[in-house]
Amino acid sequence: MRKITICQGWMAFLMLVMATGATVAKEADIVHLARTPLSRSKAKLAAGKPLTVVCFGDSITEIGTAARWNIDWAGGASKPEKNWGAVVVDGLRKAYPKSTITLISQGIGGESSAEGVKRLEALAAAKPDLVLVEFGSNDCGYHELPPEKSAAAMTTILQRIEGVLKADAVVVGIGGDNPLKASMKDAMKHRKETEAAIIAVAKRLNVPYADVRSAILAATENGAKWSAFHTSETDCHPNDAGHAVWAGAVKAALKPLFK
Repeated sequence: MRKITICQGWMAFLMLVMATGATVAKEADIVHLARTPLSRSKAKLAAGKPLTVVCFGDSITEIGTAARWNIDWAGGASKPEKNWGAVVVDGLRKAYPKSTITLISQGIGGESSAEGVKRLEALAAAKPDLVLVEFGSNDCGYHELPPEKSAAAMTTILQRIEGVLKADAVVVGIGGDNPLKASMKDAMKHRKETEAAIIAVAKRLNVPYADVRSAILAATENGAKWSAFHTSETDCHPNDAGHAVWAGAVKAALKPLFK
């Protein structure tokens, strides 16, 4: 079979774009399309090099003293080690004992994806190798955004991570409300639309997506056992058992990194 170089492949792609009258992809988009997802992190781990993982999101990611409530907080978990991000990184450390893997939590309660865009400088300062991006729940209620705004914000975040910071990214999906006791009017419809918009962005930019919603619905038997995995039957914040489910969904998206 004749080998085609990356350059030749991109020339063919651009010719196709011109022929169909489509908009030429921006440089950041090309960075996504031209690489294998998680390839940077996989190479570092395989070589036993240090890896910095940043969990970038809202209150489900937040660890420490939550400013909005002035309480010790671990995303709903009983302690920081039980938060989904910590569970994922603990798994990576066990899989790659020769690598020093650092976890940095950059979650802020109540934030939407648009507010996450405003914190990209702080994300850059952390010098991440892998960013687990968890936004969307607040887009559907607390700081509501139209799905297209969520998609635009997520596009900006992912393009900055991959195209500018030269780090890998994974989109961590929306857990959402109890389908049997939704806490907000039209929350389920908005969540589905927002989730679909974010999934479309991840697919377009070739970024892995962790399907948290499907995992949570399976664990809770479509909401019948919601309180067994969340802080209450109407809350979206997972407890220790729920965070373990979240971690499982994220690990599935990170499958190329696990031996």
